[in-house]
Amino acid sequence: MITHPHRLHAFTLPLPRSFHSWLHSGGSKGGQWNEAWRKFRIESPGATAEQVWQFALELMSRFKVNGHLVPYDCSQEKGQATRP
Repeated sequence: MITHPHRLHAFTLPLPRSFHSWLHSGGSKGGQWNEAWRKFRIESPGATAEQVWQFALELMSRFKVNGHLVPYDCSQEKGQATRP
């Protein structure tokens, strides 16, 4: 598996559960959002932190995701990382 050394998963956005579900629908293994990230990792294995963040912002624009980044709370149960 190709991974980036950048800590993008250290951040999240508070999203309504229904919107979060929609982002991860439309396919298997996390749906359209995760598929876009998988494709990026395959096509850009040596991406810099700036390129990763640029892609993140492009995805946010494509999927109309907006809000303030907050630290990801790993202590919450799986599926509860989003906020109402």
